[in-house]
Amino acid sequence: MKNILLICNESKTVVNFRKELILFLKNKDFDVEIIIGDDEFINEINNLEIKTHIVPFKNRSINPFTSLKLIRQFKKIIKSVNPDIVFTFQLKPNVFGTIAAAKTTTRIFNMVEGLGDPFQPTNFKGKIIRFFVSKLYKRAFKMSSGVFFLNIADKEELVERKIISEEKCLLINGIGIDIKSFLPDYSLQKEVHIVYLARLIKNKGIFEFCKIAQMTRASRKDIFFDLYGSESQIKATDLKEYIEDGSINYHGYSSNSKSIITNSHLLLSTSYREGFPRIILEAMALGRPTIATNVIGNKDVVKHEYTGYLLDKDDLSAFVSKIIYLVDHKEMLIKLGKQARDYCENNYDSEIINNIMLKKIIQ
Repeated sequence: MKNILLICNESKTVVNFRKELILFLKNKDFDVEIIIGDDEFINEINNLEIKTHIVPFKNRSINPFTSLKLIRQFKKIIKSVNPDIVFTFQLKPNVFGTIAAAKTTTRIFNMVEGLGDPFQPTNFKGKIIRFFVSKLYKRAFKMSSGVFFLNIADKEELVERKIISEEKCLLINGIGIDIKSFLPDYSLQKEVHIVYLARLIKNKGIFEFCKIAQMTRASRKDIFFDLYGSESQIKATDLKEYIEDGSINYHGYSSNSKSIITNSHLLLSTSYREGFPRIILEAMALGRPTIATNVIGNKDVVKHEYTGYLLDKDDLSAFVSKIIYLVDHKEMLIKLGKQARDYCENNYDSEIINNIMLKKIIQ
């Protein structure tokens, strides 16, 4: 039996995105332990029957003193666990988890699920942040045995910036999805709902979603737009105009994405950039098409005119037209949904992807 230590940021992401990998590793006779940054979903994680270490930290803080403290905390746990393999996810674990593990663990793997805000600078401050994040990544990845990327654009950007060497890059088809636990239902509710599930940050295109909803409902009051996600950079009060005029219904965070998507007609994604969007995979597995911005990440999973549509993120009128078209042509909507499910089964089953990762980790 091998001992593997996963280092993640939020307990919520463990429940939503790591559960299938954890169960897979346990089934392969790995002794799995995990470090997480909070205990919000500790009960759900405990149900996985793995040993959990909680080290509180904020993923977006870059204070150097708290970063040094975090490395020391990670290192203490790593020494006590003495894992054969350390596998880290997202920025802080990827950087500080790797630095902490480097002197005690020979096999360290990282996953870059998206480059996020630091690599989409909009001002001078953003460029400074990108500079420091690049330096941190470069230092950490020198110590890494391999880095998994979910789309080729992220990999190529880090290689071109000389942050990582080509030979350390491992490209996979997303983190996958447990197809067996997502049962499609091609019947549609009478009331039309368009949904978006995303954390409330600018780069998720939250305001664009609201504007599309407002434009659509100006002529089609029979189409409802539902937004789900935790408040972050954007607060519910920032969406007051769209909530009060009935453009959108904001529901806050929900862990019940299956039911939400099943009771909708389609998923809308207005993100500026993604790693490999899990929520689109869920929609595909549940037999729902996606209308998405034609950006990195989205265009890696949505097959234009086959599983949904990819549109220019600045052409909001095109989104309105396509939404109305699909609502009024339900036979096309259902056809796209069935094709999405088939495509998901053949390409994104987590069992296939986890086996690919395992071969890389233990080779």
